[in-house]
Amino acid sequence: MKKLYFFLLIVFASTMLWARGTSESSLEQDASQRPQKGGLISAEKAKELMGKDSSVILIDVRTQEEYDSGRIPGALLLPYDRITEKSASGIIPQKDSAIIVYCRSGRRSAIAADSLRSLGYSTVYDMGGIGSWPYGLE
Repeated sequence: MKKLYFFLLIVFASTMLWARGTSESSLEQDASQRPQKGGLISAEKAKELMGKDSSVILIDVRTQEEYDSGRIPGALLLPYDRITEKSASGIIPQKDSAIIVYCRSGRRSAIAADSLRSLGYSTVYDMGGIGSWPYGLE
């Protein structure tokens, strides 16, 4: 009788391990097939994305003074330290909008991207610093 219980225990454990391995590999496969939404983006890819999709929202997260001294054409100002549900919704009404953020060096844009994601915006790209933008400013 003990041998039967031991055998059943081994069969049960083997089945559970096999099922776990199968579900984990299918989850990994599903994740790898999903398109990535947001993340870091180069200036070249950002320009390409904005050229393909006119609904992309470009946000400068620097200060008003920095914004006034020169910005990427079409960029809207939303300082990183002023991002709230209310301020963001005034500029970005739809949570599924494609958003690109930038600052001077990349530190504030990373913070802003995280803030926007925490507010529920699903596609936030961080372009880093404005110095990487070779296409001219306004």
